Amino acid sequence: MKKRFSIFLLTLLLSLPALAKNKPTPAPEPSPSPSESPSPNPTRFTAADMAFKMRRDSVQARKALELYRAFYKAAPQDPEAAWRVGMGCYFVGIRLTPDEKERIKLYEE
Repeated sequence: MKKRFSIFLLTLLLSLPALAKNKPTPAPEPSPSPSESPSPNPTRFTAADMAFKMRRDSVQARKALELYRAFYKAAPQDPEAAWRVGMGCYFVGIRLTPDEKERIKLYEE
């Protein structure tokens, strides 16, 4: 039994350098350029967010959605704007839109 374990251990130790050579090296991650900012203006959504907080009032909920759409239209690559449009469409669709066809249009947006 000890002999088998010794042979196994010796084989394992001798194969480690070969295993280390075959290990793929991870590709370097691209660093963001200094000109790119994840959030260009942290307060840009303030008015729309305030309207969304008052979304119990259907006028405020729709106002928030329109403001979010305007932000997204101005910067379609902005993930925060895209997320807010999705959130607004979901809320207006599920809570304020009784017509199924209109709801589908909102959800497809």
